Amino acid sequence: VLRRGGLLMFATLGPDTLQELRAAAGDARVHRFADMHDLGDWLVAAGFSAPVMDVEKINLAYRDMTQLFADLRASGQTYARADRPRGLASKGLRAMLERAGTRVTCEVVYGHAWKGAPRKTADGRSIVQFAKRAA
Repeated sequence: VLRRGGLLMFATLGPDTLQELRAAAGDARVHRFADMHDLGDWLVAAGFSAPVMDVEKINLAYRDMTQLFADLRASGQTYARADRPRGLASKGLRAMLERAGTRVTCEVVYGHAWKGAPRKTADGRSIVQFAKRAA
């Protein structure tokens, strides 16, 4: 939907987000976000040019785990992996998470890129453009 020459700007979470919870509970329980380098590569593969990526880490401190979990639920931070554990979390898991503390890291990835000219037709053929030479 973005026209050629249009600017895409976005912000998303990076892989260091919730690293404290991941260290306590493991990858099976905490979502893993894409790295900014992969995001840039995906933009180029999707036909965007000159992607620029930046990252900022924000450290948050909560009074208690209940407040942290409430914020995660309110922000839509549910774990959607198809291979995630389906059972209820045990008291042991909660104890592991509580030992991780009430501080969490949010890695925010900022990016922008320009929509380039299409390189292929809808049926997959490559587009080759010829430019007139100045005489």
